[in-house]
Amino acid sequence: GGKVAMWSLVNTIALVIVSVLPFTLQLASIYYAIVAAACGAWFLWRAIVFLRPASRDVAARKLFLCSIAYLPLVLFALVADRLWVS
Repeated sequence: GGKVAMWSLVNTIALVIVSVLPFTLQLASIYYAIVAAACGAWFLWRAIVFLRPASRDVAARKLFLCSIAYLPLVLFALVADRLWVS
């Protein structure tokens, strides 16, 4: 379980970095960056909680649900940014 939790954290960090790239490359506004950073912080928190062995089963379910919600939220923010801000 510990290896899976660490691997989840590493991949979450990579995903959060990539999700902020549109703002960094000036393809999206600060509004998108705020939403992407907030969703990324939520996802990172879930991955960090998953590292704790005592509550790993519950944390795994919450991380899974967070991962299902994360990508649609960030994609919606990117599309909304292009439609309303740009």
